[in-house]
Amino acid sequence: RRLVKTADVVVESYQPGYMGALGLGYAGLSQINPRMILVSITHFGQSGPYRDFQSCDMVASALGGQMSLCGEPQLPSLKPFANQAYSSACLFAANGVLLALWQRHTSGRGQHVDISIQECVAATLDHALVRYFYQGEVAQRQGSLHWNSAFRIFPCRDGYILLSLFQHWETLVEWLDDEAMAEDLLDKKWRD
Repeated sequence: RRLVKTADVVVESYQPGYMGALGLGYAGLSQINPRMILVSITHFGQSGPYRDFQSCDMVASALGGQMSLCGEPQLPSLKPFANQAYSSACLFAANGVLLALWQRHTSGRGQHVDISIQECVAATLDHALVRYFYQGEVAQRQGSLHWNSAFRIFPCRDGYILLSLFQHWETLVEWLDDEAMAEDLLDKKWRD
């Protein structure tokens, strides 16, 4: 309570309702400092049917839809590298803080920013959501091929290479030509 008197932002990740039960929820803290912004980062947000469920990064990736798009089409889903669900939630929380600070500049009041890790994961699926809502297309796993076929990761003798034909066609052709493998790709008809 002493620290909140001068704090701009308080970030917490307790179970929903825990801080409120201690009198340290947004209602209690905003009485001490009306300009304070409280950011609550939880697995499923402060309200809703899953608010009391336990979770982890992999569960958030699965329930947010991210895992359904990771991996080869003929194999089971893969967990994305590292803790991407948690990292996404942190980025959304940082954006929420910046927006709340901007709003506070106008209103003079703080606010409660409620971050659901699972919802943040779902929001990262920008291409999948747009394709579903506007084209009725359900995105599928495509391995290392990008959803719009703009690039793919290929195995090599010494690791992997990302080839992007979307922006760097000339670079690819020059590289293949240096290896005497360009064949007819040097023809101008392939530039379009």
